[in-house]
Amino acid sequence: MQPKIGLALGGGARGLAHIGALRVFEQEKIPIYQITGTSIGSIIGGLYASFQSANRVETYIKELMEETGELDTELQIINQAEDIVTYHLTQEQLIGANLIIKPKVRNFTWEAAKNIATLISAGETAAKEALPQFEHILSHVSHS
Repeated sequence: MQPKIGLALGGGARGLAHIGALRVFEQEKIPIYQITGTSIGSIIGGLYASFQSANRVETYIKELMEETGELDTELQIINQAEDIVTYHLTQEQLIGANLIIKPKVRNFTWEAAKNIATLISAGETAAKEALPQFEHILSHVSHS
């Protein structure tokens, strides 16, 4: 039986790093069965479910930011309220996770979100670093 991979994408400006992690999963041909998220994570997850391409998600987000110039302002309001609640909920939900990929973007703010390439690169790096552990988990699930 093929294991089913589900992703839970977090929120905040750092959530743009999810695009990089999704790109790595595509490159490694890791099928994603289900995506869920909070705040920007739900937006990235929804766009990915719709477009089925990390590159298309990145292009869409960049175009939106160029056209409106307001993505950071609108989402910053959501982020400030959401960060407090999400932190506590996420800690509880992570207890059952088989693998947690944490891009090194802890100190990024909405101002830094304008540099999407840096955030996406951090997501790619974190996902690539987690691939051996991910493959180990999959091999154990596949043999069960």
